Amino acid sequence: MRLGLVAAGANIAVISLVALVYGIVVNSPQVVGVSLSGVLAGIAIAGAAASPATGPSTALQTLSRLLLNTITSIQEQLDLVNAKIRVVMGEPPLLVVTNGDTRGKIDPGIGAAVTGTYIAMPLSGVLEDIERLPVFNYIDLRNIIIEILTSTLGIARLAEVEVEGNRVRVSVAGVPQDLADLESFPITPLSILVMIGLARLTGRTVQLVKRGRTPDGFYWVLEMVSA
Repeated sequence: MRLGLVAAGANIAVISLVALVYGIVVNSPQVVGVSLSGVLAGIAIAGAAASPATGPSTALQTLSRLLLNTITSIQEQLDLVNAKIRVVMGEPPLLVVTNGDTRGKIDPGIGAAVTGTYIAMPLSGVLEDIERLPVFNYIDLRNIIIEILTSTLGIARLAEVEVEGNRVRVSVAGVPQDLADLESFPITPLSILVMIGLARLTGRTVQLVKRGRTPDGFYWVLEMVSA
């Protein structure tokens, strides 16, 4: 059983239900349609993750694509395809996609603040066993992130972490093909996991500044934007 994926599947279903309610309220058939798909995808991912698996799952990859298409469609509906992506620490922590400012109170779901529209997705149950560093230091941060990516999650064969001021660059190599194939979406599993890991370790809001490919894998530049 992959407990992280089970929790992620449950969260996906809940988030999609929020989007479904929003689609009904604003009378948007497109949002309603993709939200229903997301609910089914979340349930299916949780179910697939609850079963033993010996390697990359074609079914899980297909369902992940359905989920990411769902989220992308909602972003397009709300004009958030090129928006800022942040993990905002709180109870619960939130993955926030916004074209505005997230320094004020953000509630889970889809909403509009003075500065713009946002989607806020709860991250309860995702990497919850990661404890905040009592004292921020480069060596511990680097070692723990590498351990999470290569051993705990097993999503990369090699990883490297560089810190400069409030910015952190994370690079990975040897990513399984089923995960690498999903990196073309605006929001991807790898990006989310890297951001959540850094946010939980530091207790700070983390924003995705840049991401891209390297000859052997991928990289992300993240910024810690608040205490």
